[in-house]
Amino acid sequence: MSAISTSAAVRRWRLGLIVTGLAILSLSGYILLSTVRTTAYIGVVEWFIAAIVVHDALVAPIVFAAGVVMRKAGRRIPLAVLAIVQGGLVVGAVFTIVLVPEILAQRNAHLFATLLPFDYVRNLGVLWGGTLLLTATAVVGYLVVRRTRGRPSRRLATPTERD
Repeated sequence: MSAISTSAAVRRWRLGLIVTGLAILSLSGYILLSTVRTTAYIGVVEWFIAAIVVHDALVAPIVFAAGVVMRKAGRRIPLAVLAIVQGGLVVGAVFTIVLVPEILAQRNAHLFATLLPFDYVRNLGVLWGGTLLLTATAVVGYLVVRRTRGRPSRRLATPTERD
């Protein structure tokens, strides 16, 4: 038996997730093709390209840098804490990606007073504040549960331990 072999349960989960993903992708494609005008396909493609560029140029490097900074912090940081913090950064980045176009479009909002009626800068700040609060709560909750159970978790090695 090889060390890479997976259990039947893991294979079933993988298969279930793949089938679910393909079903969601198929439904999304059907909705796109049945509800979006053919003339708007270019705009959809532009949006997807912009999303990829923003992800690869901004979001991924920021999340990666946060991981590097946390690893170099000199303290023992559990892997779960790193994952929670990176997850919070991704959620905040998604909020930012969604709201920045509205913030930029408000420069022309005087032309259509009801088009962009909200204070999107304030809303973005509230969303980031809530995300930071929930992320911090999740980190503290994880550390409390881990300490209460008395089990050591997998952690990131400090730079001196790696050498």
